[in-house]
Amino acid sequence: MIFNILQTDGKIPPGILITYSILVGVGFIVSVLLLKLGLRFVKAERRKTFKWTAISFFLQVLVIFMLGSPFILLGFANAMNDKDPPVGIIIFMVVIAVFIDMNVINVIHRTGLLKSFWPFLLMAIPMAATIGFGIMIDRVGLFITF
Repeated sequence: MIFNILQTDGKIPPGILITYSILVGVGFIVSVLLLKLGLRFVKAERRKTFKWTAISFFLQVLVIFMLGSPFILLGFANAMNDKDPPVGIIIFMVVIAVFIDMNVINVIHRTGLLKSFWPFLLMAIPMAATIGFGIMIDRVGLFITF
């Protein structure tokens, strides 16, 4: 999704922008609600309100973005040179990002490190589905038109 928007030189059709905005908004709402459900499921000790759940979600997305952005750039750079990205390094960093993300959940909500896997998983599924739907919408061309 983002790659297509960056390739348009600032001339983004409004239908594409509205479609992606709706998709990201729905993904955000579902992720926060499932994170809240996951925190209730594992009986988090602290900061269980929606305000703290949303703050926790934004911190987790920030951590994932900060760890993943160099590898996104590395993937773009290798694609320009017709090379494959280094898969071993990317898998290693994904594992590190998941571990750090679970620690963020544990520190904010006091769930325990092993129990923080379930809220992370419930939050990550809608995020991955949003990315998948964005790719599907782009490939099929199901944008809102005016």
